[in-house]
Amino acid sequence: MGKLVLITVLGAISMVGILNLSTNQNINFSLEKSVDYYAGTTARNIANSAISILTTKLSEDNTLRVESQASMDLFRGSASYTIRDVLFGSDSLVEISVTANYFDISKSVSTLCNVGGSELPPYLDYACLGEDEVRINGSFISIVDANDPNLNANVHSNGSIIINGSDINTEGFVTSTTAVNASGANITFTPNSNPDGLPTTSITSSITIPVTNVDDYIGQADETYFSDKTYTGNITLGTKSNPKTIYVQGKLFIDGIITGYGSFLVKDDIEVMGNLTINSPDPNEGNLFLMTNSKLIANHNTIEVYANIFAQSEININGNDIKLYGSLVSKFKIGLNNNYIKIYYKPISAELADDFFTVSSSSSRVSVLHWFE
Repeated sequence: MGKLVLITVLGAISMVGILNLSTNQNINFSLEKSVDYYAGTTARNIANSAISILTTKLSEDNTLRVESQASMDLFRGSASYTIRDVLFGSDSLVEISVTANYFDISKSVSTLCNVGGSELPPYLDYACLGEDEVRINGSFISIVDANDPNLNANVHSNGSIIINGSDINTEGFVTSTTAVNASGANITFTPNSNPDGLPTTSITSSITIPVTNVDDYIGQADETYFSDKTYTGNITLGTKSNPKTIYVQGKLFIDGIITGYGSFLVKDDIEVMGNLTINSPDPNEGNLFLMTNSKLIANHNTIEVYANIFAQSEININGNDIKLYGSLVSKFKIGLNNNYIKIYYKPISAELADDFFTVSSSSSRVSVLHWFE
């Protein structure tokens, strides 16, 4: 009887011990889950807070980019982040990516943002745009981006596009209101961005190109010349916020080295005589603007031109080994006629274009379009 009681008591004590052990295990498991939940929640809060801070900074400075990972400390944790330009479909957006760490828990959050700012009108948004005709004749001719793969170097004509030759390439869509006629070897159209798989050549609606007159802007010129003018050697213009405007009533002959932002408004022809080098502070947009009531001519060989060009008459680029960093817009027609002609598309600076065209402005506030956790 005594042994039975002892066995019963020991069994009860063992059961209590097992139950206590199980309870402790459950408590420890619940505690660990609670700690993980708290750490995960805190890590997510750190990530979301970092996104909010960086979005505010991007609103204050639309040019802010962080290509290599940086970090910040928040709520006794840390967040590493990048701010980069990305293509989302055909839209150029800014991606903010954050990875937050709190104890041993990591949470990643990213957003795609539309950054407000100035927007160029459609006719200034092409690498090559002609009213009546765009004609490309020769070999080894390319119309591509200027080291900005976010841009399509698009070509359009409200009339016809005629391409003849070999080894001709565009990194954009080629469109017209009538037809795109291309004949020759190794002619390719390869847009940088074509997420919807659209035809690279097509018939589209016309792009309205305004009629302009340089005389309308003579009052805002910083320098005025009432005859032909030759610019050569070192030429200093203005700043991005205060560009310099030069008016020439006759013909403009130009080459040399240009520093700063500015415009040449020319009533007669513009002739590029030789190398025209621009010391641009921004590699992604043009800082020299050439506008003429007549035509632009570049017949010399081995010319390097950094400029956005707007002509009421035709644009003729006829030399061999010519490089243009900028864009071409003609109210009449454009001809690229010879060999080794390269157009590297750089949009005109919105601040520069705003002096002569209607540039729409939007708030600098950042709009968050997509949020990923």
